[in-house]
Amino acid sequence: MKKLLLTTTLTCLALSSGSVFAQEDSKQEVEMSIINYKERERIAPPQIRKKLEQFRREISQERLSYQVGYTSIGDNSIPPAVKRPSERTDESMKKQNQEAQKVILQEKIPTIEELLLRIQTSTIPSSNTSQTLSIKQSPCASRRQFNYNSFLPSIRDQGSCGSCWAFASGGMVDMNYRIRHQRSANVAEQELIDCAGGLLNSTIDGCAGFYVESVMLHLQLDGVASESRYPYQARDTGRCRNPNYSYKISTWGWAGFGYANVKQIKDALCRYGPVATTLEATDKFQLYTGGVFQEKTRRSYGLIPSINHAVVIVGWDDNKGAWLIRNSWGRGWGENGYAWVKYDHNGIGWDTVWAVTKR
Repeated sequence: MKKLLLTTTLTCLALSSGSVFAQEDSKQEVEMSIINYKERERIAPPQIRKKLEQFRREISQERLSYQVGYTSIGDNSIPPAVKRPSERTDESMKKQNQEAQKVILQEKIPTIEELLLRIQTSTIPSSNTSQTLSIKQSPCASRRQFNYNSFLPSIRDQGSCGSCWAFASGGMVDMNYRIRHQRSANVAEQELIDCAGGLLNSTIDGCAGFYVESVMLHLQLDGVASESRYPYQARDTGRCRNPNYSYKISTWGWAGFGYANVKQIKDALCRYGPVATTLEATDKFQLYTGGVFQEKTRRSYGLIPSINHAVVIVGWDDNKGAWLIRNSWGRGWGENGYAWVKYDHNGIGWDTVWAVTKR
């Protein structure tokens, strides 16, 4: 049995403080975002301007296609990942996926692709569950471009708390609800920070990273409250207020065992909707303002990259060779809170999970 020694907790870049890809966003809004970056740079501290000049030279020399600027989080430092390693095996991950498929079969849960087809055609598809559970890659995954533009909620800002894991998992659940149940979940990330450690009697500060498995089990066994009942405070309060849980997931699984490749992530996106994943957020990533971000290839970081951030993948573009990701650093970063990240760069794809929401 092959064993993988993986970091199962993350320390996210803590920050201070709708998407350019959503249908309602206008060209004027995109242009205004660019203008704001230029105006911000005029008041940037000398060290930031010097760093931007250096990065732009490197980007030009390497002939890359992304831009950097003085983002709203440009003054923040990126802490190293909190290493709380535990042995996770291929076998345990396969077992979780097998259990998930049993739930899908028993509850006759359609794939997202089947569900959207049902909505578009207003007809009831075949109840043949073998179609749902087929291991063949879905037709959707063969498309050169695909995204969930119509189901993207407004961009959130995690603030000064390293809670990217809560925003990634919560955002995934919210978008899944929008797709499967035609309503917004408006998940309370603060509840995840305060309460998700209860299953393990964990004393881990929710603003200092968390276990992937733990938050998914919490969403499945307990659920999560709505934002209106449990407002975000950008800190670990140290007390779970036993909220009225509004949203749960039926099951969850891994897109790949450890690292999920492009084919596996595409298939998960088509079957289950947006997926939560991790990557290495660097200084350049922190100052990203547009284009296709690419910095460290898979070969350059060896077996396991220095993962320190969690995001949601909401689409892809093979022409760009990149994933469309949703971040939790507010609209003053990237392309109004979103970014294109090159396939297999900066560790994107590690610990990629999908979920099926319960009505």
